[in-house]
Amino acid sequence: MSETSTWTFFTILFVTAWIILNAVCQISIKTGILELKGIQEPTGIFDTANILNIVTNKFIVAGFLIYLISTVFWFGAMTKLEISMLSPLGSLVFVMTALLALVFLGEKISPIRWGAISIIVVGVYLLVRS
Repeated sequence: MSETSTWTFFTILFVTAWIILNAVCQISIKTGILELKGIQEPTGIFDTANILNIVTNKFIVAGFLIYLISTVFWFGAMTKLEISMLSPLGSLVFVMTALLALVFLGEKISPIRWGAISIIVVGVYLLVRS
């Protein structure tokens, strides 16, 4: 598969949709988890009382549906890109998730974390240019 012939408008659209939707799904699920006041520890998700709250939480359910949709876009992108190119592009989900967490969850992102995120962006740039 030739790398130069694989970057079409729809390939870029599918990769972008996959990355954005994957990040949105994580923010949605995190929002749902924050709504569940009864869960203080990770093992709390296995408590019978919490399981029903988890599977009926609108943000968690929406997050899983968004993830399903993002996977469809990933499948589409895989028809045109080699997996050795596509999989590392997925690291941009970390970048998008950090930006969305900053905006929608009010998370504080330290300078060291921004530095690490910058390294990811540079790595993806080098990958795409290869």
